[in-house]
Amino acid sequence: MSVDNAAIGVEAVKRSEDGEGLVVRLWERHGAGQKVRLAFGNVIAQVCEVDLLEEPIAVQTVEGGVLDLAFTPFEIRTLKLKRRDKGEGKAGQSLFLAANEPARKG
Repeated sequence: MSVDNAAIGVEAVKRSEDGEGLVVRLWERHGAGQKVRLAFGNVIAQVCEVDLLEEPIAVQTVEGGVLDLAFTPFEIRTLKLKRRDKGEGKAGQSLFLAANEPARKG
């Protein structure tokens, strides 16, 4: 995942509590409204904004592997990312590891 605005910090990245995705917590660091583009490549099928308990708030639209968001000053947003099923994305791309799958180098 890439973030195109240095004013938006990636505070946390973790496996979701239900094990069905990855949770990313972002926040606006400079005290001003900001726009940001998050690029995921072709591995993400769905992005849902969630609360701190990881309950869904709103499904976000990802187009071409990119998500555009707007932040208010000091706003914190939490996203739950779900990857494409194996075979849907490009070969060799993996954002999530199965619990028993070792991390690959390179």
